Amino acid sequence: MSLETRLAKIMAGHGNFLPLRNVRTKTERNASVGFGYRVEGQRRVSYEPLESTPGSRRIVFIDFCPGGVFSNRRDVSWIQQGICSFASFATKDQRDLFESIRIGDVLVMKQDLLSASVMRVHAHGRVVGLDVSEEGRRILRVDWSHGQGQIEVPAMGVREMVSMPDAVRVKKTMPLEFWRWLQK
Repeated sequence: MSLETRLAKIMAGHGNFLPLRNVRTKTERNASVGFGYRVEGQRRVSYEPLESTPGSRRIVFIDFCPGGVFSNRRDVSWIQQGICSFASFATKDQRDLFESIRIGDVLVMKQDLLSASVMRVHAHGRVVGLDVSEEGRRILRVDWSHGQGQIEVPAMGVREMVSMPDAVRVKKTMPLEFWRWLQK
């Protein structure tokens, strides 16, 4: 039985509604890894629907500058290639969070500053596609908007590579300046 057929059988149990974000991620991981298929098989599988619905779109803060050290920056290569990808994660929770990012979600590149209460945001972009590298790493295809400059805002997910705070928390925490910056 093909990988595509197995995935279809798994998803048939979810009915006609979209499963929750974490259920969908777990299903994809089971279909691509749990069945023992190689990377070539993973690349051929179409996980539909991957796009988040307008009500489920999230703002995801991505640390492009690990440890706040500017020499570790990844923003230039990510913007040039139109991607976002990590070689490894500090924790399984961080990996799972990255794997739950969907088409339509907005990524915001952040740099943690010395003060744990402030971060600098550099660029933002909408996820427009997903891929898998030759090594089996997840690659997000991103339409980066990076001409609007940097601003300092309250910190979200300090010292985390990936932070996907609750939408209500983002709305309460972020100043008007952030929302204007995000619209540019």
